[in-house]
Amino acid sequence: MECREQVSQFKREHLNSFEKLDLATKSILNAIVDQQDVFQVVHEAQLTLTKTLHEDTMRNIDDTRQDIIREIEVIVVSRLSTLMLILF
Repeated sequence: MECREQVSQFKREHLNSFEKLDLATKSILNAIVDQQDVFQVVHEAQLTLTKTLHEDTMRNIDDTRQDIIREIEVIVVSRLSTLMLILF
C-alpha cells in the first residue's frame, strides 16, 4: 500500500480524531491524499499562522495601551482631586 493510500485509510479510520486536528494539519493531510503540493500547503499554513499571530499581538498591544491610558487618567484625576482639596 503506498503512502497516500495509507494516509487516506488512516484518515477514514480515525475520522473523529481527524476532526480534532488543527486546520493546518488537516490541510497537509488532505494535500497528501489529494496529491497536491504539500510544500505550498505548508507555506500557506505558515502565512496564515503568522498573520494570526501578528493580529493577536497588535490586539494585545492595543489593549495594553488602553489599560495604560486608563491608569494614567485615574492617577491624574486622583491627584487633581487631591490638589483641589488642599487648595480649597
